[in-house]
Amino acid sequence: MTADEFDALAARLCADSATAALSNVLTALLPEARALYNAGDLVGLANLCTSLSERAWTGHAPGLAIRLLIAERAIARELGDRHRETEAIRFLAARNRLSTRFRIAEAWNQRLLRTELDEDTAFAHATAWRELAAIREVAAAYQEGIRYCEAAVEICERHIRQPGVASAQVKALLQKSVLHRLSGNLETARTTLLTARRLADTAEVEPLVRGLVSLREGGLDLVAGGAKEAMRSYRRAEQEFLGISENNRFIARVRQVTCLSRLDQAGDAVALAKQLATDYAADGYRLGQVLIEMTEVQQTLADLTEVRSTLERARPLYERSSTLEALRWRLHLARSILDLGEPAEQAAVQLEQVLTTAADPARADLTRTMLALFQVLRLPEPALVRPTTRVLALRAALAAADAQRTSLLDSDLRSNLHAQRESIYAHAVLSFAERGDSEAVVRAIEVGRADLLNQLLIGTPVAPEVPRPTAADSLPAIFAAARRVAAELRGDSPDASPAETDLLPIPGITIAADDLDRLADVLVTMQIWADPDEQWHVIGSTRYSGGKWQVDVRHATPAINRIIRRLLTDTAAGDSIRGSEWEDLGRFLLADDGIWAGSVDDPKSVVICPDPRLWQLPYGAIRRGPTFLADVASVRLTPSLRTLLLLHNRQEARTDDPRGPGVSMLDDGLPGHNDELAALDKWPNGHQRITDLGDLSAASLLYVSGFGEGPGAAGTLRADVTLGRLATASLPRLVILNGCWTGTAVSRYGTEPMSLAIGALRGGSDCVIAGTGQIGSVGSAMVASLCLGHIAAGVPVSNAVRQAQREVRHRHPELTPFEWAGLTTIGPELQIPSGSVHSTHANAGEQRLTSYL
Repeated sequence: MTADEFDALAARLCADSATAALSNVLTALLPEARALYNAGDLVGLANLCTSLSERAWTGHAPGLAIRLLIAERAIARELGDRHRETEAIRFLAARNRLSTRFRIAEAWNQRLLRTELDEDTAFAHATAWRELAAIREVAAAYQEGIRYCEAAVEICERHIRQPGVASAQVKALLQKSVLHRLSGNLETARTTLLTARRLADTAEVEPLVRGLVSLREGGLDLVAGGAKEAMRSYRRAEQEFLGISENNRFIARVRQVTCLSRLDQAGDAVALAKQLATDYAADGYRLGQVLIEMTEVQQTLADLTEVRSTLERARPLYERSSTLEALRWRLHLARSILDLGEPAEQAAVQLEQVLTTAADPARADLTRTMLALFQVLRLPEPALVRPTTRVLALRAALAAADAQRTSLLDSDLRSNLHAQRESIYAHAVLSFAERGDSEAVVRAIEVGRADLLNQLLIGTPVAPEVPRPTAADSLPAIFAAARRVAAELRGDSPDASPAETDLLPIPGITIAADDLDRLADVLVTMQIWADPDEQWHVIGSTRYSGGKWQVDVRHATPAINRIIRRLLTDTAAGDSIRGSEWEDLGRFLLADDGIWAGSVDDPKSVVICPDPRLWQLPYGAIRRGPTFLADVASVRLTPSLRTLLLLHNRQEARTDDPRGPGVSMLDDGLPGHNDELAALDKWPNGHQRITDLGDLSAASLLYVSGFGEGPGAAGTLRADVTLGRLATASLPRLVILNGCWTGTAVSRYGTEPMSLAIGALRGGSDCVIAGTGQIGSVGSAMVASLCLGHIAAGVPVSNAVRQAQREVRHRHPELTPFEWAGLTTIGPELQIPSGSVHSTHANAGEQRLTSYL
């Protein structure tokens, strides 16, 4: 490098500086750099490049940081310092990846792998393989990424005594765990993470790496619904990063705000956010992130005054900016204006700026475009938004929600953003229902239901590398529509043409009529929503076999309003529903006459796709007059119609014989245990008690009893029966999970209806009988025992459950609905071929029931 070349490089570095402060630092240090160069102190010059690069990186000037690394590499080559050159390349690869320059990052990593693998380069090779795996994560090439991680681990195991190699192995395991999680293999992801934890605790790894393990543990816990466990992991990470990595420590602290919010501790979440805002008051970048997080939590508290106060505090940071955080701030401000009933024109100004920036082809920010379009739908009509533009905005918002749904790679982020999309789906459902477009209503409901589960069932990874909607040309049409809406908000837009609306069809998959006919006699979907006065409404869609969808919008009575509010705030509230309230629920949720058209001797098969917030109801106990639904219908639940069809098709494709033995894991301490055991001992082809969920594919039945610990993905039936364990097992066709909450989702807006039953369906079962809400152990044991006899005699599963429920209710009218109707069939219909069974089987244990009551 000549003196002229050095001066040219120095001038270029200064010119490329992203901030004035960094440019001033560089200019001040140039004399020192020239002096080092003129003195021939290339080592000192390389050290200066290293420190300046780190300073540029932490100062949010990635381009400058990368150029300084290139300069360091050039100096290292001139010095013949192989180690320093390797390290510079390693940082170049990592920082290009973190700057989303994936192709450049891959080229640098491939350059590292072309060096000879020996003890001196083992660390660099392992790091390169891990970095390539991280790039494959972005492209959704998960299995390829896992292979790269395994290559990194193999190198580390051969050179484990070399400096830094143990840390490299831990990082490779962390990356492998993430890839397994994104593939839907939560159990393998957790096992891999445990391996990383054991290695980090026993090997000589730096505290930073141990902190990264804790950070990943928190992320996995959040994905699995364990906000309490995630909170512990993030707090541990915060301590491990103290004095080592301020950026990672900040991440660990901010994510605790999310944990507290998910734990329904919004007040504590706000308090933590306020503390973070104090701690980072001098750091505008981090302060802004904290204030936005604080705003979102305050919105969950409906504290409109505090929301506005926080937004005004952030105004100086974002008012003249167009960064991602600035767009988030403008969206929150527009929402705040509309929530407070302030002049809508002020909101329109903010939304126009968001749409103009986010929908610019050079920016193409799909999420911010989607959220802004949704807020546009709240603007008054026709003063600010004409009807034709409103239709265009609704179609574009729906298409954008679907494009986001198919593009998000990180399952945690995908889950967190589900509520954003759910608001759009709900608005669209109501809009279509008001217009009487029944097919559009069902399509809009379906597109957002059981999204992650359906992807896992069909084995299709999320879309690779860049946001991509279902149709290849949807993104340009979405952004074009958004720009037209922005133009109208500025007052200079012509009428939207029908052709543009046609470019944005309602997303999702249309299920053919013949396929719908195969699923049940009657199909029911429901979506509830609350209006600004907190009054609840339901859109019920019903279809009879061979017919068309019919939609009805119903408004809750004061009694139903109280029930729904209880159900959404107290997981045990369902058990407090009494008497005529069950009939009120029937008129509200299941009003269509066709649902009740069956009889005791000729019941209808009815599939219900509940709103995700209403999974804790025993639907068989809902009444019309003196008639319970279980009297006239065999009821099955499904997360979505698409889920049911996927499971039905999987069932039809089976070639194995379902006549294997029954296996069980029974809690001997539960009342009714002897009834269950007696019924299982009469199961055709035998009964075996097991202690572990191994390969059960040769069995015809898995029966598990226990105390269910809470609804949702984080619930357990026994210590070793979790959603993740069920999902990764090889299960028989029929699974019975006799315990509280086993079939119940968390009643929370914007979440998928995950439960232990869903884990069993993922693990290969065709049909699951599971508990909704807090089921009574004695009554449910009796229902299950009788049900087993009917199933063994060849009765279809849902009808066997129905018959058992009616028998127990008739003989013991003192039982509550959750005791006799708490077990519900989930999934496709299933019929086990009848085998030899004792004729008295259906009554096994009945005489002992009274001793427990």
